[in-house]
Amino acid sequence: MRVPDSANSRQLAKYYSLSLLLLLLGTIGCQRSAADIGWVSGTVTLDGEPVSQAMVTFTPQTGGRESFGVTDKSGVYKLRYSSQEMGAKIGGHEVRICPVGVEPRQPLTKQQPAEDGLPGHYYGNDFLVQQVAAGHNTIDLNLSSTPPAKPTEKR
Repeated sequence: MRVPDSANSRQLAKYYSLSLLLLLLGTIGCQRSAADIGWVSGTVTLDGEPVSQAMVTFTPQTGGRESFGVTDKSGVYKLRYSSQEMGAKIGGHEVRICPVGVEPRQPLTKQQPAEDGLPGHYYGNDFLVQQVAAGHNTIDLNLSSTPPAKPTEKR
């Protein structure tokens, strides 16, 4: 028995409507909430002087997308989480400060001097630890050209 065209059209419309609804619900469930991100800015100084053209990278300690920013001539940076969103994931972060164009996680070799006067003890295997909270965070990074003392092993 053949079903009339109007019945097929209604059934097809229901199928497409249900498919569209499921697609929309799936998309909404995958989105990250803006509440997961804190806005971060601050100033980078080295021995009290502003550091310009330094890459500031915040890497979440729990995993996830890194945030980054570049300092201006006054040493001011603003972190970017994505191409359209400012900030960093809420929680603890490994913070690396390196010259622009240098991979933040690439360790310096013993023969390789620090570039642009920025000490190598703030990038590569070395880093600072900072916390990002919800809302606006001002995190000033006051660097020193003298490396911090390494903890000694106890026997």
